[in-house]
Amino acid sequence: MKIGKMFRWYWQNTYWGLVGFYGAMLFLMLLGFVIMVFSSTEEVSVNGFAFSAEIMLLVMGIIFFPAGTRFGLSNGVSRKTVFCGMVLFLLALSVGMTLVNLLGQWAGSAMGLNTDAAEKMVYPSLTGLGGHFGVIVSQIAGGWALGMLGYFIGGAYYRMNKIWKIVVSITVPALL
Repeated sequence: MKIGKMFRWYWQNTYWGLVGFYGAMLFLMLLGFVIMVFSSTEEVSVNGFAFSAEIMLLVMGIIFFPAGTRFGLSNGVSRKTVFCGMVLFLLALSVGMTLVNLLGQWAGSAMGLNTDAAEKMVYPSLTGLGGHFGVIVSQIAGGWALGMLGYFIGGAYYRMNKIWKIVVSITVPALL
């Protein structure tokens, strides 16, 4: 039952971040629609729902390692249960975000916006239900994998001593 406790804690700490994220996406879609209406153009693209959601999952994984570990250990939850709760939460969140992204793309297409041009470049052979099912599964798996990668990065950074944190914090942005 403690996995449920961790799952609920992760959800409570994610809710407002998701509201802000999808609020920004909705704002961009409405801005694209307004530009399309007032500029009399028929080609306005609002892309990147899936890619930005996967980046958000990566950042959530990085952020939730130290906070989730501290919360779990202070409430008598083992590290294994904290990890299992995070794995299940990231999987459920990845599925939910993929479904919301699909609804957003459908709503954008209904407004006349081009919302799937980036996916057509990444997945050029989208044909029929099988092609779209493959895209959905790959978005879910990609979001989950990036969230787990973020969790690993957060854990590695959390376990570093002060000197290594300084070295990593300076060299990684410098290399990018």
